[in-house]
Amino acid sequence: MRSRLRFFALVGVLATAVDLGLFLFLTSGSRRWPVVRADVVALALAACTAYLLNRYLTFRANRAARWVSSPLMFAYLALAAGAVYLVALVVLDSLGVVLLVAKSSAILLAATVRWVGYRWVLFNTVRRERSERRPRGAMDAPLRLTVVIPAFNEAANVAVTVATLHRSFEAYLGGDPFEILVSDDGSTDTTADVAEASGARVLRLERNRGKGAAVRAGVIDARG
Repeated sequence: MRSRLRFFALVGVLATAVDLGLFLFLTSGSRRWPVVRADVVALALAACTAYLLNRYLTFRANRAARWVSSPLMFAYLALAAGAVYLVALVVLDSLGVVLLVAKSSAILLAATVRWVGYRWVLFNTVRRERSERRPRGAMDAPLRLTVVIPAFNEAANVAVTVATLHRSFEAYLGGDPFEILVSDDGSTDTTADVAEASGARVLRLERNRGKGAAVRAGVIDARG
């Protein structure tokens, strides 16, 4: 994440340098382009630079940066920011503000517009995607559900646990097939035998490796 943010900041600096450099080049010397025309050309080139670098370098594999994979969305936001930018530059220039200061102030204002716009677009896109219901096909599993219980030396309690879960899930699933899988984490007592007698399927681990390993082994062995 930090590396991506560094890239993003670097792209912003490069795009700003392209904008300022081209603008100063076009408005200096014998060329003396009109301020607005020079600014439009510089801004367009800077926007293209930022878009291409962010899409193919900074956020090339990040779905969260949806504006990078949606050129039209990026273009709309760039046009809105550009309009604000031009208006600010023209007003400041007409007030006699030094051209470089006016240009820098307009860049900061446009950057704020782009930031707010990106946040608004992303928020609404994410909210819409989260509210969509996606159809799901039939599950490719012989059982609807597997309940994994990691256990270590629980011979005194496992039968009650299995019986309670059986009752609860029978009522909840309405007759759909399920299983209770006790992942016996290398117990030294009769946990496995008691669990089997209570109606659970038992996965016997050869040695005690801890709760996390027992849960993982159970999930891998699950049939639901």
